[in-house]
Amino acid sequence: MNIPKHSFIAWLAVQNRLKTRDRLKKMQIIMDSTCMLCGEQEESRDHLLFQCTYNRKCWQAIKSWLNWKMETCNINNVTSWINNVVVVIYQIWKIRNNAFWNQCVLLPKMFVKNIMNDVRNCTGRSEWDIVPLRDKDI
Repeated sequence: MNIPKHSFIAWLAVQNRLKTRDRLKKMQIIMDSTCMLCGEQEESRDHLLFQCTYNRKCWQAIKSWLNWKMETCNINNVTSWINNVVVVIYQIWKIRNNAFWNQCVLLPKMFVKNIMNDVRNCTGRSEWDIVPLRDKDI
């Protein structure tokens, strides 16, 4: 991935160094560690990126849109998959920060469109087997 912002956020996520609400609460910066996207559980790295009901809907739509399948596995497919995951992680972090700082959350459909645009901009659409997104996917 050649986009420094995306790579840096993904690196922080892998290192569990994102300033998620659970970490901010431990640092006594905030009192409430509830996820601002779903309001259901404490916001940890794993919750934010993979367990949050809001983001799980988005992951499902993106997986469908990108037609992610590992049936024909080779280094190009794996690299493509990793690059797309990095883009999604970055976009999740951006929307989380928008919720944190501006108390504003996009509808999942709009968020998925942002992710789709970022994937196109970062990866070059011609390299990917991308299928049209349907409303029922979100």
